[in-house]
Amino acid sequence: MKILVDAFPFLLRSAGVKTALYEWTRALAAIEGIHCVQCFPWLQLPPSIDHQRSPLPRLNTFARLLYVHLFNKMPAAVRNVATARADLFHISIHLRQPPTRMPISTTIHDMTCWVVPETHMPANVAANKAFAEHVYPMARGLLAVSEATRKDACRLLRLSEDKVEVVPNGIAPHYFDVSDSEGERVRKALNLPEQFVLCAGTIEPRKNIVRLLNAWDALPPSRKEGWELVLAGPIGWADTQTIHRVKNSNSVRYLGYVPETDFPGLFRAASVLAYPSLYEGFGLPPAQALAMRVPVLTSNISSLPEVCGDGAVYVDPYSESEIRNGLEQLIGNDELRRQLGSAGRRHVQQFTWENAAIKSLRFFERILA
Repeated sequence: MKILVDAFPFLLRSAGVKTALYEWTRALAAIEGIHCVQCFPWLQLPPSIDHQRSPLPRLNTFARLLYVHLFNKMPAAVRNVATARADLFHISIHLRQPPTRMPISTTIHDMTCWVVPETHMPANVAANKAFAEHVYPMARGLLAVSEATRKDACRLLRLSEDKVEVVPNGIAPHYFDVSDSEGERVRKALNLPEQFVLCAGTIEPRKNIVRLLNAWDALPPSRKEGWELVLAGPIGWADTQTIHRVKNSNSVRYLGYVPETDFPGLFRAASVLAYPSLYEGFGLPPAQALAMRVPVLTSNISSLPEVCGDGAVYVDPYSESEIRNGLEQLIGNDELRRQLGSAGRRHVQQFTWENAAIKSLRFFERILA
């Protein structure tokens, strides 16, 4: 089988989707028996990726950005000629006018633009809905990164359940093998305390940062003595008031963007991961934390119970009192943190990119048969 993968997201500044696509493509290419996995447009699978930049030089990146922009405006006959022949073309949201001569598939990463559209910019909501309305009906098959995402997509978009296959995201193997010394190195480099609650991700409305900050501030000073709440992630599309509070609060530490090389060590150094998101298609940071036996406080909705299993304290993300009580429960109980961390690590061992690639290939073979 020859699979053409739309690797356009590699060229953009991105985190979750870019990482998932890269790891999935690598694992797919490593499966014995696949004839070829080729990347569109004119890309080789890079040895690594950076969330903040393209793996190509600036001029080469610009040429491909322009090409995809023009590709979306080409007539179907021209798009067909301009695309390498393959048995299946797995496209991203950026390819809004795919070729018509070969079967296509795509991945549903989440349904946030339908479930919580108020947490996104209007242009992003419009683009996601337009892609779904145009591409999903013509796709031979769709991958959903969790059962919760599959159910939401089928319910909200009236998709046939047979058309959507659940293929959970994976966790990079090195997250299971991060040493204590690496955690200590990053902790000292960032001047962090020995015990801290980490919140990792882009600062944007869906991550529910304001309620987390309010819950943290509501904790009794005696309970959080010796602890800090640490936020790590780039500023996204949060409102100016939230951004100002994140950057200038006396009660939390904001690290900004943390390089990928330090991210595993930062997770390893944390005592708790707080992730009270309003919706997640999969929720990679909680899974990564649990791979290192770091217990999680997270939401009792969307895919998060599916991803975290018995490794988390679950709260209503719209309730500041529940978030506060969950934080207090975890901070004050060493044994609970140990039990949750161990149970969570056992649970997330199922999430590997090898499993994701094999399951994807079997689905592709079925829909092409």
